[in-house]
Amino acid sequence: MRNETAVPEPNRLFFALWPHEALRARIAEQADALFQRRGLRGHPSRPARYHLTLYFLGDAVPAAVEASARQAAARIETPPFVLQLDQAGSFNNPQVPVWFGPSEIPAELAYLDQALRRALKGLPLGPTPRFKPHLTVMRDANQRLRPEPLQPISWQVEEFVLIRSHLEKNRFRYEVLETYPLRGRALPPPPEQGRLF
Repeated sequence: MRNETAVPEPNRLFFALWPHEALRARIAEQADALFQRRGLRGHPSRPARYHLTLYFLGDAVPAAVEASARQAAARIETPPFVLQLDQAGSFNNPQVPVWFGPSEIPAELAYLDQALRRALKGLPLGPTPRFKPHLTVMRDANQRLRPEPLQPISWQVEEFVLIRSHLEKNRFRYEVLETYPLRGRALPPPPEQGRLF
C-alpha cells in the first residue's frame, strides 16, 4: 500500500491594522477619485481586503511558532492612537502598488512596530523589511505615482489583528484569527521616529 502524505495548506500569517467598514468606504471613495484624477488603471484592491501590514510572519508558519507569536502579541501594551492617511504614492517594483499612508508615523505606531519586533525576535521567522506603513489600494498600476498629498483620512486605531491568508480560485481570502485590543494610557520613553518619504 502506497503511503501518501497530504500537502498542508500554506500557512501565510501576518499582523496588521484592520479598518472598520465605514473607514473602508471612505478609503475606497478617495481611491476611486485618485484613479480617475491621475488616469490610473490596474487592479484596484477590494475594500474588504484593505489592511496595513505590521509584521509578516511567513508563508509556512508551523503551528508551534504561530502559538508563540499569538502569546507574544497578547503581551504588548500600547495606547490607542489616531493614524492620518494623508499621502498617496506608489512603490517602484514590477507590481507598481499604489498606496495610501501617513506622512508622519505616530509615536504609538512606531512603538507598536518596535514592540512586535522585540516580542517576536526569538522565533524562527524570516527577515522583515524596514517598516513603511501603507495601505495598498491598487496593484499592477499602469504608471508610477509620485507621493502627493491626500485629503486626510483619520483612522482611530483601537486594535491590531492576526490574519491568515487563504488562496482560493487564484485569489487570497483573509481570515482574522485573533484581535488584540490596544491598551495602556501612555508610552514608555519615545522611540525613534521621523518622516517616511
